[in-house]
Amino acid sequence: MSNSKWRDLVAEKTETLIKGTSESTTNAQKIRLHSTIELDLLECEERLVSTQNEREKVELEKLKSDLSKISQSLKLNYAKSELSSYRIVDRVDEMLRICCVLLFLVSTSVYVALPCLLMKPIERMLVEFRVLTPAILPTVYLRRFTSWGLVTLSGIHVEVQGREHCTFGYETHLKCFSHVSTLDAFLTAMSINALLVSFMKYELLFVPFFSWHALAFGAIPLNRRKREQAVAAMADGVSRASAMDVVAVAPEGTRSTTGLLLPFKKGPFHVWQQLNCAPIAPVVNFGAFELYPPHRLFCMPGNVCLRFLPVIRTSEADKERICAMTPEQAHAAREKMSNRLRRDMLLSMQNVPEAAGTPLSAAQRAVNITAMIVCLLWHYYLWKIIPFRAIKRSFGLTRLHVYLLAIFGSVAMSVSVYVYLYYVVHWIARAYRMVVPRKKRSWVSARSSREDNVNSMTADGNSNGSTSRANDKKQVSSAAKKKRR
Repeated sequence: MSNSKWRDLVAEKTETLIKGTSESTTNAQKIRLHSTIELDLLECEERLVSTQNEREKVELEKLKSDLSKISQSLKLNYAKSELSSYRIVDRVDEMLRICCVLLFLVSTSVYVALPCLLMKPIERMLVEFRVLTPAILPTVYLRRFTSWGLVTLSGIHVEVQGREHCTFGYETHLKCFSHVSTLDAFLTAMSINALLVSFMKYELLFVPFFSWHALAFGAIPLNRRKREQAVAAMADGVSRASAMDVVAVAPEGTRSTTGLLLPFKKGPFHVWQQLNCAPIAPVVNFGAFELYPPHRLFCMPGNVCLRFLPVIRTSEADKERICAMTPEQAHAAREKMSNRLRRDMLLSMQNVPEAAGTPLSAAQRAVNITAMIVCLLWHYYLWKIIPFRAIKRSFGLTRLHVYLLAIFGSVAMSVSVYVYLYYVVHWIARAYRMVVPRKKRSWVSARSSREDNVNSMTADGNSNGSTSRANDKKQVSSAAKKKRR
């Protein structure tokens, strides 16, 4: 189809869709409209690249601008409380869920996250020597249990679709998920049965208890305000990932404030290239934004759908071809993969689950209330009877002194966890690489291929296209040899 006919067809279709929208339009209809417009935008960009006619380029640019304005004007509606007619009951329910989540977070931070931090180097070596598979590691089970507990106590029922498309734990995967809510971190942690490497905002590192969980279960702090530090953090995440890990990233780079898919950043696809073009597992979240929008203190109880899409794989021939590309060609390959991933996610959004963002049923609500009762009783015996009495009797402290000790101790422990994870564990890993011959490492092939691509993340900003890919590989290998010596 010619550009002029396609442009007229898209304009007519968009005008018809906009006329059908109003204030009473449901979120499912808005998601379908947004995905349709974004798919047309992708095709418009492809036609802009291929066309040579200046007049057609101007008209396509105008159509692209109009579609972008319509796409940016769309925003999902927030879910209304099922107890909105009883505001007092609604507030009491919210406070109870907040208390249960905080209690569960504090307890699992002490009794689960800290032991997992100590077990981390041992488990890593067991996996690399093929003694254990990632799916049966204690850390993986504890991470999934903790995330499931936090989500259940929050009143969220999760439906997982398409889980058969992904078999984690046998090769490195890059999980790309749509980031629409704070719930996404816990949904990601509970849905992956393998070791996880992810990225989080640098500011969250100083939040006690939550940062313990994040660091124990594979999160790497990333300072988005400083590009060099963000690039170094992503390169660090790639270097940590073994041959059977899952690297989880949000291609949008930040949480959506509209509940719809934002433009993709470049960083995740540099990570994809550094992982030797690992298989990409797209995941789309439905309903999380409606239940937990950015302005809310806490989420509302309801249903969330997590949809796994078919894995995007790269053939061995294409991998070798991408590794031998110049920086400009590699940039084009990353853009192509970005468009392919975005198209798959937008096509999936054409079919919105009916239950996404809806209130809980009576049976699901009963499960949530039962979980809160069990949590409160369990914590009464866990903290009131055992640790408090032991501390008061041993040191003769008052209740106020115990509370102050817990607060300052949690802050000190957060600093200690960071120092341990980023210095002690790194030193152990470095000593292990120096002692154990490279032939005995099961992940040596994946590791060597990542070292060859380690400079590709800064290629867009620093390369002028004059240096060939072969020279970059030689510089990287020589630098790596100097570091080992």
